[in-house]
Amino acid sequence: MVKEGRAILFRSQSHKLFYEQYLPQCRYQDAYHAALVYCLGIDRDTRDHVNEIYDFKTGFVKTECLHDGWQTSGSKKIVRMAYNLYNNGTPSVF
Repeated sequence: MVKEGRAILFRSQSHKLFYEQYLPQCRYQDAYHAALVYCLGIDRDTRDHVNEIYDFKTGFVKTECLHDGWQTSGSKKIVRMAYNLYNNGTPSVF
């Protein structure tokens, strides 16, 4: 996949398929949503629980997911990074 002359690098085929499946489900296909979906697709845990992390209908992040039992230290970091990129660096979780 190429955007503006640059190839998007994916961690795995699963990551790429996730990105291609979920970006069109976002309300907008802008840089913020692309960053959110890209980050959430990096890890299997976040891919498996994407609907617990982000509401595709309302466009709201679900910060309460950071307290769910399925979260690992790595998946929490990915979710926080995705939220920060989506919110343009605005703190979303304290």
